[in-house]
Amino acid sequence: MKVTSHIPNGSGRVLNVSPERIEIELIAYSKGARYFCVEVSDIEAPCEPELLLVPDSLFRIKEFIYKFYADVWIRDLEGTQWQRTRILDHSPELMRYSVPLQPGKRYLLSSEPPVRYVDTTREIFEIAQLRPHEASIHYLGHSIEHRPLFALRISNEHVKLGSEGKPLIHIVAGEHASEFAGEQIARGMLDLVLSEKGAPYRRDYIFDFVLNSNPDGNYHGWHQYNRRDWLEHNYQDTVDRSWHHEFLPYMQGKPFDYSPETVALMEWMKMTRPACYLSMHSWEGHQGNPGAFYASPEELTPSLGQAVRAITEIACAISQKLGFKFCPFSYPGDNLHLGQFLMRNEVAVAYLPEGNYAVGPDALRALGAGMLQGILNDSRIPLRELGGSKWDKITTLTT
Repeated sequence: MKVTSHIPNGSGRVLNVSPERIEIELIAYSKGARYFCVEVSDIEAPCEPELLLVPDSLFRIKEFIYKFYADVWIRDLEGTQWQRTRILDHSPELMRYSVPLQPGKRYLLSSEPPVRYVDTTREIFEIAQLRPHEASIHYLGHSIEHRPLFALRISNEHVKLGSEGKPLIHIVAGEHASEFAGEQIARGMLDLVLSEKGAPYRRDYIFDFVLNSNPDGNYHGWHQYNRRDWLEHNYQDTVDRSWHHEFLPYMQGKPFDYSPETVALMEWMKMTRPACYLSMHSWEGHQGNPGAFYASPEELTPSLGQAVRAITEIACAISQKLGFKFCPFSYPGDNLHLGQFLMRNEVAVAYLPEGNYAVGPDALRALGAGMLQGILNDSRIPLRELGGSKWDKITTLTT
């Protein structure tokens, strides 16, 4: 039997392989060990080995701090859907699963079913080809390894970039490259926008979807890192090196040698001036429930404080209907994230939904569709008063 992480989206150190046992050490980043993806092949006979996941032996934290409710997913590469494996037990130092394998087949095992950069790119180009009057592809820039970044724009009419004339909703995923549950929430929002139910929204709004904003991290399985973060990763310091922390200082005009991904995404936002910024992520704790991070309402104007509470109410209500909880957390005093900056300066509504694959991909997509529909329909969320000329405040603050 062969087990390797040297594949697209691959991550993890393979320690031991036999028909009875597969042991994998999850590589830790600044916040601990979270993601793995391996391919299993050359299976000689039917077997059901134990899959053992252990924390990164090189990292300063020697236990799992995020994965108490994490599943492992398996897929036959001949085309079957992702399925959960059987959990045997969890502890802070070890997680055990049962993995049924058949000879002559190749499998992927992963903590979050990945979607490859090339597949996401093909997906959005096919949408643009099938619906040329409503969908268009825009090149934003490229990654450090020169993979293109694209935005899929959806609206009932094509408008000149920078002169949109109606509220723009910016939906971005994949900054943390292996947080695929967040991508599923974004895909649910895309489902809504493209559906028959989405016709009035396509008329009244413009939607920019960036479903993969960290293509190098996606390809290499670097979790929240891009190439720069990975090269600076030393396993010991406590600095969160995730490249999306460059967004806020870039908008503030602070001098730095910024990643090209940062420049591409932030220049696009400065040009298109969205009224709403939704950034999708994942987490694996909180008893298997999705949630969100957002600016503390007490630090915002009454109007934007009310908007944040309204979005949280919407997400909680939809989650309850779908059979799980929604766990929202405010970030009082946060000075790292672009969303809080946009909210505090009354430029755009910002919210960071966090998916959890424990509820399943269909539920995540339903959560995304319901959240976006609620945001667009709720009069407490002042989308028509934000964005556009409000972005002039950014220029004022950075000069």
